[in-house]
Amino acid sequence: MSAARQDVATSSAPLPVATTARHRIGELDALRGVGALMVMCHHFQDQLASDGHPAPWIRVPLAQYAVQTFFLISGYVILMSARRSRTVGEFALTRWARLYPTFWLCCILTYATIRIFEPSFNDISPGMAALNLLMVQTPHFRPIDWPYWTLHQEMWFYLVIASLLLIRRLNLALWVLAGLVVTSLCTLQFTRWFSLFLIGMVMFDSRDAFRPRHAWLLALCAADILRRSVGVPVELLPDSLAHLVARAGDFLASLGVRPAPPKADA
Repeated sequence: MSAARQDVATSSAPLPVATTARHRIGELDALRGVGALMVMCHHFQDQLASDGHPAPWIRVPLAQYAVQTFFLISGYVILMSARRSRTVGEFALTRWARLYPTFWLCCILTYATIRIFEPSFNDISPGMAALNLLMVQTPHFRPIDWPYWTLHQEMWFYLVIASLLLIRRLNLALWVLAGLVVTSLCTLQFTRWFSLFLIGMVMFDSRDAFRPRHAWLLALCAADILRRSVGVPVELLPDSLAHLVARAGDFLASLGVRPAPPKADA
């Protein structure tokens, strides 16, 4: 009898609840680390060459493509993070915690080092340096360090996802990004990197199954990347698409939007 009571008590006891901690993806962290080293080596090599110094004995092949890799990873990770977030506030807080403290530290260290050791290298005023802390660039903005432009692109991508979270339409994220890629196909310079974000999002969304919509979205991204890399003129596009691109380009020009250079992403 006592054994039976013990079995009943054991069966009625609450089972331990598995923790739902959000584990980081080690492979993506490793890829980020490799990408960061490649970016550092790429800028180091270019800086030495521009100063007339001999090239370093270690050359990193394809280092200039590390930035594109970061954008691909962002598309994957940000969509994953947004789907896990219950509110737009939670999403914004996680993004802020991951970016801004480290970014502020880098800005302060870089600006202080330049002002102390090489003041003629950068004539950015303290006020302009303080604007860098916002991580949002304006037309007359001057970054403390030019590689910060990538964070500017990331920030606008985050704002798009946060806006969809705010209006509870995150399910439309792939199609909203597709619309922005279409504007890139129409030579809008501002959205020229969104095709890479979209590829990363498609990679995340297709984890369980690859569906026809994923193929169409990747084809759109490929068209945008190829048009920019090889500089396909509008005249070689199908008539209907050429007309659409031309009219969209005229409209964007009327708004003062500058087109991207034809081979900017070669």
